Amino acid sequence: MGVQLIPQIWKTYRCKSAKEISYVFLCLNLSGLLCMSAYGVYDNNQPLYVPTFTSFVLTSVLLMQKVYYQGLSEDAEDIKL
Repeated sequence: MGVQLIPQIWKTYRCKSAKEISYVFLCLNLSGLLCMSAYGVYDNNQPLYVPTFTSFVLTSVLLMQKVYYQGLSEDAEDIKL
């Protein structure tokens, strides 16, 4: 657990597109991982908060890629007009 998004991040980077990834999925995933990480830290449960925090960081990277590549595609559409 914690590294499951690396293939998706790599594919998004190679394709320069994240249009098939949902903002709802990313936001719900981030909120759940944040809650799990906070509980793990509160409970001093390292086997819980280390992988969930890793997943939180990777999901954040994927969200940033989505925002960045969506902005690039919108800029490209503006140029075509």
